[in-house]
Amino acid sequence: MKRILVLPFLLLLAHSCINRETVHGNGNETTESRNPGSFKRIQLMGSMDVEIKKGDERSVEINAEENLLPYIETKVEGDKLIVKFSDDVNIDADKDIIVKVTTPALTEASVMGSGDISGDGKFESDDKIEINVLGSGNVKMELDAPAVEAKVTGSGDIDIAGNTKDATYNTMGSGNIKASDLKAENTEAKTMGSGNIRAFASVKLKATIMGSGDISYKGGGAVTSNVHGSGAVKTIE
Repeated sequence: MKRILVLPFLLLLAHSCINRETVHGNGNETTESRNPGSFKRIQLMGSMDVEIKKGDERSVEINAEENLLPYIETKVEGDKLIVKFSDDVNIDADKDIIVKVTTPALTEASVMGSGDISGDGKFESDDKIEINVLGSGNVKMELDAPAVEAKVTGSGDIDIAGNTKDATYNTMGSGNIKASDLKAENTEAKTMGSGNIRAFASVKLKATIMGSGDISYKGGGAVTSNVHGSGAVKTIE
């Protein structure tokens, strides 16, 4: 059922962009600082670059063309900071839009669409950290948490490093998860489609393949595998 739900979402997203006013960037870059409130999760929706840095105070700094700033929303819902464009316009930026986020805590980083999220430094948490990509966006971060969960639906990539006890990885589509530098004890990895997963497991790895994607691993853990398709479970030399 999950595979069926992805296409309607993308069609709805494309349809929603039709018949909107298009705002073109004027080329004049500027920086705007914002105080969004309290959050520990971040969701990016749109073609922007979000750079996350750990700091004592929560803040947002946007570098963009000045006439586009009113259409870049940074709002907090619950404990989640949502970065997105206004719903009633299409944005045609001439310069890259960079959103710099500072936060003392992070438990989730998600991308919906074609945007990118990157982390500046290692993010530590006493709770599970979730990394999600829906679409063609990318996330690259270094993490230290008791559990890490990463999921790609579409063609995007997740690249994570650091340390954890329990790791769970899922890909659906052609996207990839690169996590061989995230040192985990126990890892569950599942790929559905042509996406590949690179993982680390020092105690045990449970690998499931449904399609042509491969699961490559290192760490020396015991491996159990379930393969349906042309994909393979491989060791990383």
